Amino acid sequence: MDFIFAREDELLRIHKLESNGLIPIRVTHNDTKFNNILFDKGRSAVAIVDLDTVMNGSVLYDLATLFAHCAIPLLKMKAI
Repeated sequence: MDFIFAREDELLRIHKLESNGLIPIRVTHNDTKFNNILFDKGRSAVAIVDLDTVMNGSVLYDLATLFAHCAIPLLKMKAI
């Protein structure tokens, strides 16, 4: 817990920027990953599914979730 509390300002940075109006609030998916995107045969994205987590927020959270889901397989490969 000391590790987390020592980084409190850093962890709350996005929230503070949102509260001050410096990062816009938009409708976000909040569970952005490739298995929540439907692609056609030409590999173009045609729809986003799993909409139970949609709410107002920062697109930064969507990007962070997507990057994390992309990194997990890489981390697993590196551990082998």
